[in-house]
Amino acid sequence: MKKINLEYLFLAVILIFAFFLRVYGLGTPVFWIDESISTLASINILEKGLPILDSGLFYDRALIFHYLQAFLLLFGQTEFLARFISVIFGLLTILLAYFIGKEYSLSGGIISALFMSVFYLEVFFSKQARFYQLFQMLFFLSIYLLYKSKDNPKYLYLSLISFFITINTHLAGLVLAPFFIVHIFIYNKDWKKYLSALPLVSLLYKFLPTKELSSNSAVSTMNYFRQYAEHTSNMVYLLILFIPGLIWAFIKKKRLTSLIILPSIILLIGVFTLKTFALRYAYFFVFPLVLYSS
Repeated sequence: MKKINLEYLFLAVILIFAFFLRVYGLGTPVFWIDESISTLASINILEKGLPILDSGLFYDRALIFHYLQAFLLLFGQTEFLARFISVIFGLLTILLAYFIGKEYSLSGGIISALFMSVFYLEVFFSKQARFYQLFQMLFFLSIYLLYKSKDNPKYLYLSLISFFITINTHLAGLVLAPFFIVHIFIYNKDWKKYLSALPLVSLLYKFLPTKELSSNSAVSTMNYFRQYAEHTSNMVYLLILFIPGLIWAFIKKKRLTSLIILPSIILLIGVFTLKTFALRYAYFFVFPLVLYSS
């Protein structure tokens, strides 16, 4: 009992420290363009009930994010409050790292949470009035809940809810659909196997002629691997920890590690070929990178 209480005490200290890192200077920089779009959509929710931009466009991306952001903006339309929702999602991401890390070892949860709390990109994107932090959290929360659903069916329903919120946040989350379909069909019994049709429907909907992965994701022969490598060169040292950590994790928990790594790599390769270079598109991969480095 004392050991458990001590562990929770360490976790609480980590979360408090992470909170401080994320709120420090939160309201100082002015909005950049993407933050302005999200904040405007949220302000219009307060005025019109829907995220409709001044152009008349219904901004249907990340509805959960924008409605929660709109709630915070009730208390003042400031940079601090517009960004604070991402601080919350950043702390929830640390908690997620804790629970996933605990699947591998008794100390893995605390160590993973500690690394996630201080890693500079995690701090940076937790201070954005944009849904990047929410997408990262939901992407790996969906995977974790899917993994847990093998032994407890209630996690299956939660994983599907998380999956659909993920693809509303960003359609890149559709990379999870094949993994959901296969996992549900293999590891769930009776009528629950048919729930694998739900991710399949999302895939079919995505490939209707009127849909795209994103406004910048048309077929392209561009390859930005070198640019991403240059912008993350200061993270190369993590590979020294990441590669053996990943091997160890795979030996300990093959199914969980495969569920985390395979869709992550597939999506990362897809990011390299987008027509637009932006580090924020590859940010989601920081989670497994830090998780298995710790």
